[in-house]
Amino acid sequence: MKSFNRNNLSNFKSYITILLVILSDCANVSENISDSLIFEKNKGQSLKQNLLQAPVLDIDSNASPVFHPILTEENYDALLKMVDLSYAVVNQFGYLLHQSYPTQSEIGLIEERIKNISQSLSEHGWSTYRSISGRTGRDNVDPDISCVASAHSKSRLIIVSFHGSRSGDNNPIFNNGKGDWGSNYDSAPATASFLGMPEFPSSVQIHRGFGNNLSSARVELLDYLKSEIQKLGIGAPTWIWVTGHSRGGAIGSLAAGLIKSYLNSQSLNFSNVHVGGILLSPPRAYYGDPSENWLDELVDRSNLFRINVHGDLAPVSPSRNEGYRSVGVLFLDAIQAVNLRNREHYGVAWSSWLDPSEWGNFHYLSEGRGTGLGFDPNVVMRYSELSKGFEDGRLHLRSKY
Repeated sequence: MKSFNRNNLSNFKSYITILLVILSDCANVSENISDSLIFEKNKGQSLKQNLLQAPVLDIDSNASPVFHPILTEENYDALLKMVDLSYAVVNQFGYLLHQSYPTQSEIGLIEERIKNISQSLSEHGWSTYRSISGRTGRDNVDPDISCVASAHSKSRLIIVSFHGSRSGDNNPIFNNGKGDWGSNYDSAPATASFLGMPEFPSSVQIHRGFGNNLSSARVELLDYLKSEIQKLGIGAPTWIWVTGHSRGGAIGSLAAGLIKSYLNSQSLNFSNVHVGGILLSPPRAYYGDPSENWLDELVDRSNLFRINVHGDLAPVSPSRNEGYRSVGVLFLDAIQAVNLRNREHYGVAWSSWLDPSEWGNFHYLSEGRGTGLGFDPNVVMRYSELSKGFEDGRLHLRSKY
C-alpha cells in the first residue's frame, strides 16, 4: 500500500467529502438509454458520417470506427492540451487572487506548464489562447476564468475548453458555498433562458450551477467566436469543438447548445459552422427528456462524444432518478488502461482504494506532475484507443438495455 504523506492526508479528507456527495447523487447509476437507441435505430446500416461525426460503423459487424478527417491525432492532442491549459490558467488566476492556492512551489510548475502548452500549440499553428472570464460559486459572484479558446486556421477548427473544479483544503474558496464546488452543489434544475441565456428555448432545463457559470461567460464567449469565424471566413466549413474535464465537460455540453443556437440565429450565413466536441468524464447537466432531445436535434448527438472510465461515479451524477440525462455518444475507458498509462509515464500504477490517487484514476487524475492530485492528459484515452473505446461503450450499453 502506498503510504500517505501530508498532502495525501489533505486530499483524503477532500475526497471523502467529494465521494460521499457523489454517492448520495448516484442511487441510480444507469447510463442514458438514448445511447443505445442511437445504435439500434441504425441497425443494419452505417451511421451517417457528417463533419465532426461519430464513427462510420455497421452495428452488426466488428469493423473499427472510421472517424471524420477533422478528428486527427494532432487535433485530438491539441484538445487535450487545451483542457490541461484551462486548469493551469484558472489555477494561475486563483493564485493571483489569493496568494495561497495553489502553493508558491506549485505555481511555478503551473506557470511553466502554461508556457510549454502555449508554445506547443503555437508551433502547430494554433492562435494565442484567449481567456474568457466568468463567475462561479453558489451565488455566482466569485471571479473565474470560465474557459480558454484557440483557433487553427488550416483545420478551420476552434476549440473552447472549460476548466474542471478546483478544490482542496488550502483553497480559500472551497467551503461555504463559494468557488466551483459551491456551484457544483447547486444542482436544482432551472430554465436556461431564466439564467440569462435566451438562445435556449423555455422548454430546456439545466443544472443551475453549471448554467450560471456559462451564462456569466456568454457574451464574451459568443463575441469571441463570432470574431474568429469571420477571420476564418464564412464560405468554407468551420468546426467548433467544446471540451472540458469533469465540471468543465458538463459546462461544455451546455455550451454546445448555446453556441449552435446562437449561430443559427445570426443574420450572417453561419450554416457552414458545425458544433461538436469531446467531453472528458462529464457530469450530467441537462434535465429531462425535452432538454436532451433539443440538444440532440440541434447539434446531432453523434457530433458530441463523452469519454468515461468505467466505474467513475461523476459522469452518472446527478442521477437519472433526479431527472438528469447524459448527452453525446459514449466512449468507455477501462481502469486497467488508465493504470497502465500511469505506469508508463510515472512508473507507478496505484492499487489501493485507501489511497485517494487510486480513486482519482477513475476520473483521469494523477499526482505524477508535482502539483497535487489533478487532471492529467497523460492518463486519458489515447487517440489510437478511440475505436476500442467506442466499441466498448456500444457493447456496455447493449448489455444494459
